[in-house]
Amino acid sequence: MGDIEEILWEGRIPLSSVTWVFDPNSTFDFSPSFEERRKILWNSLCKQYPHLYDGEILVLDNFNLEKDFLTLYTQTIRFSSIQVHLMENLRVPKYGSLGFQTIITDPSHSYFLIGERAHTSEYKPGYLAIPGGIFEKRDSAHSILEACMRELREEISIEVHQESFCLVAMVREASKLGTCLIVEVETLSNVLSSEDKIIGNEEWETKQLQWIRPLKVCELNQDLLMEGLNYLRSKLLTGK
Repeated sequence: MGDIEEILWEGRIPLSSVTWVFDPNSTFDFSPSFEERRKILWNSLCKQYPHLYDGEILVLDNFNLEKDFLTLYTQTIRFSSIQVHLMENLRVPKYGSLGFQTIITDPSHSYFLIGERAHTSEYKPGYLAIPGGIFEKRDSAHSILEACMRELREEISIEVHQESFCLVAMVREASKLGTCLIVEVETLSNVLSSEDKIIGNEEWETKQLQWIRPLKVCELNQDLLMEGLNYLRSKLLTGK
């Protein structure tokens, strides 16, 4: 995901109040005449990044907010189709792929967890980001909270207070590739020092993330931030 283009929704509701409706019979595909082009582009990309997996991910068709409950209406798209969109500037469903990024803080909100994306990544290498991911078809059988927890367990080794999960924004990225849920969660204990490191998977440079104080977040170079961290930076700067 890239820079923020627009904020679709902003507020604060428990993540348990956000649900999705999945249409198992609806998959977004390009026209048959484009399939050969998609295969060629995807095969070329896989030669450079052999670990890529062409799985089915969720895309957001629409959403509805009633009082304090948000409903997301989804279908699926192949991951390769998303990559082709990036390379060919093609149109995907109205709101595009659906993902999330997590603002992780200690209970005192004295520190935030950030990391540098691996320089070998096929997407946004070296960018600063907060943990997150793209929702997959398998996630639709579970709650959004469970889906977020699955992805976080794959990315980082940290214990969080699940009941503290809240949705604070839904943003559309500048490339129109997708929509990102910005969520917040607290760890189970306070952070004692910015020297403390958190172990991450291969998506992070040196497989580590670090704690950073709010003032340091404000000083980060906006040009090198993924949208979740960019959103956090903007909120800290405005004091909102």
